[in-house]
Amino acid sequence: MSSGEVIKFNHVITNVGGGYSSSTGIFTAPVSGYYEFIVTIMAQSGNTFISKILINGGDYRCHAYGSSQSQAQGMCDMIVYLPSGQTAKVAQSSGSALYGNSFSSFSGHLIG
Repeated sequence: MSSGEVIKFNHVITNVGGGYSSSTGIFTAPVSGYYEFIVTIMAQSGNTFISKILINGGDYRCHAYGSSQSQAQGMCDMIVYLPSGQTAKVAQSSGSALYGNSFSSFSGHLIG
């Protein structure tokens, strides 16, 4: 992966409203409202991986860090208002050794 690249979480458990696209890694708000987004990142052993949540392709919100410790995890939780059609995605900020599968995740839901 390279800096700025969207992380595609392709194991989708639920997708009520169809807002998340596993092929692009982008969540598009189906309705206007407040959404909570949570990202958990695990770095591979001996590496660092930093991700960020972007709103509408560039509005930086928060980082989730996986550290250089043995498979350490970082987590970020945020609440943001999204008008219908606006997007949220997780992108790489730096590092190159994301530990995928069931160890790194992205979730979001409408809270009101």
